[in-house]
Amino acid sequence: MENTFSFVFSFMAMSGTNITNTFQPMRDNVHIPSMGFSAVTNGTDLPAALNKALEVGYRHIDTSSLYGNEDIIGSVVKNWTKSKKLNRKDLFITTKLHPLDMDPDKIEGALNVSLAKLQLKYVDSYVIDMPLGLKIGEDGEFEVGPPVNLMAIWRKMEDQVKAKRARSIGLRDFNKEQIEGILRIAKIQPSNLHIEVHPYHQEKDLRAFCKKNNIVVVGHAPLGPFREADTFIPLGPNEKGMDTLNDPDILNIAKKYKKTPAQIILRYLHQLQVVVLPRTLDTTMIETNSKIFKFNLSMNDTKTIGVLDRGTYGKIYDLLYLAPNIEEHPDYPFKRIKEKHQ
Repeated sequence: MENTFSFVFSFMAMSGTNITNTFQPMRDNVHIPSMGFSAVTNGTDLPAALNKALEVGYRHIDTSSLYGNEDIIGSVVKNWTKSKKLNRKDLFITTKLHPLDMDPDKIEGALNVSLAKLQLKYVDSYVIDMPLGLKIGEDGEFEVGPPVNLMAIWRKMEDQVKAKRARSIGLRDFNKEQIEGILRIAKIQPSNLHIEVHPYHQEKDLRAFCKKNNIVVVGHAPLGPFREADTFIPLGPNEKGMDTLNDPDILNIAKKYKKTPAQIILRYLHQLQVVVLPRTLDTTMIETNSKIFKFNLSMNDTKTIGVLDRGTYGKIYDLLYLAPNIEEHPDYPFKRIKEKHQ
């Protein structure tokens, strides 16, 4: 059980009144908004969804070169800043290093390409998308690349901060041992770690490790494996039979507070100091998701959600869908899942 005093005190310290003015502090006086718009698609619905998000107050946009949509994000953001509806400094924009560019000699060029597509001079956070590299096979599909030197890659990531192309740098889907390796050699420490966090996969130990090391946890897929045509992708071995938005305990809590199940889950994670990136292109859900900052879940209700954790068996995004035999790569981060499949 998480320490009650620490939970309440730290939550109150970073609480705001709405999605626009609620942040978590990172290193070097950089503040990350507590909820972001997760741009994981390059579909035709993306511009309308992002415009809606900005209209209702989202100021945090999360994308990746892997998603193939940086140019779309850039066009929407440019329209907002050119029309003076927003200033660039009002926004927190994250993009990520493509796994094809997991080479120290490619990092500066990769970020420059991303910046050109985003039509930006800098990003607020540049994140290593995963701790291993990929390559394109003869069939045009991803294949597992050779082992990479994560320490050399991190040093080049640090150079992007020094060159003011990135205000902060972070990691995605790294395990504890891989993060410890980075911390040992880092001159600029990781500001954030993006991991899968939702009621069925809560990563309590890894979150505690991050808190100890002043690394903000950013939760991708915070609503877990729920069935929505535009949001749920059935990836990984553990999603069958799981549906967070129809979990009986979450439904009961939602009824008690007169909120949607998604709002209850997002509020729960917010009270755990997890920055949340809910995935949806539904404009109604984009707006309702944002309205989690003016109510509190009781300690009893947080305990109820806390025991829903299924550990490894609740994980959806295990990277096995990216390339054949990826779990055999020496840098594959999810060792417990690898062992379960053997």
